[in-house]
Amino acid sequence: MVVGDVTTAVDVLVLGAGPGGYVAAIRAAQLGHHVTLVDQGPPGGTCLNRGCIPLKALLSSTERYYDTQQEELAAMGIAAETVSFDWPRMQAWKQSVVDRLTDGVRRLVAGNHIDYVYGTGWFMNAQEVRVEGEHGSHRFKFDHCILAVGADAAGHPQLPYDGERVLTPEQALQLPELPNTLNILGDDYIALELATLFGRLGVKVKLYSPGEQILAGCDPTALRLVQSGLRKLGIQAATKTAIENVTDRPIVISQGVSPHTAGLHLDAVGVETSSNGGIAVNAMQQSSVP
Repeated sequence: MVVGDVTTAVDVLVLGAGPGGYVAAIRAAQLGHHVTLVDQGPPGGTCLNRGCIPLKALLSSTERYYDTQQEELAAMGIAAETVSFDWPRMQAWKQSVVDRLTDGVRRLVAGNHIDYVYGTGWFMNAQEVRVEGEHGSHRFKFDHCILAVGADAAGHPQLPYDGERVLTPEQALQLPELPNTLNILGDDYIALELATLFGRLGVKVKLYSPGEQILAGCDPTALRLVQSGLRKLGIQAATKTAIENVTDRPIVISQGVSPHTAGLHLDAVGVETSSNGGIAVNAMQQSSVP
């Protein structure tokens, strides 16, 4: 438990416990450094806790259900007329997968004698970070600091996220009930996976791409297969769509990510950033304050 304004000296302080942060922390510890890893949530970051893994888990379960609904099964002599799905139980199973993997990362961190601190950190100066958590405030003086703070859903300036009518991809995965219809603005793989997930469960999905095609730059042969799969699921896909023309709700906006650097006070310590908040680095991945 961290209580009060105490200063702890560490060799390496890692901000962010996603795949970049916890792996860097483990390697630094293996090289003999005293390492502290800071994150406001469980280890694993967005990918393990709220993004890639939850989505892949739900895709796995919905694929099994969807396969039982195909007419080909009857021709094979397989009767599956009474198969149904339970969305809350799918959600619970998804969470069990996440919990198991998170626990594995937690054991890796502990096994390498890394101190894990729950909280949000920002720079006081070029050698100290303050971490604010539910147990109070703590200062860390470091020799080296690794920034692995990840990114947030970029969203759209005309449609701010509200968690109900305008959703992030993460929020869509946590819906307590399935909507009858779902609109998805985006043409990346996340948008397509979400469309597939909900389409398999009978949700009427409309996929809107602002560009010339979905999956820009995709191999034409592979793209035809993707488009065929979407049509088979009854997913309506429209390209060259302006945001103001999408009026139905709820809508999921999947249009990339923005660096999660706001609040770090990087400017106060001279760390150079780009216009979107990304940290400028050299060939050794060092910031302007190496």
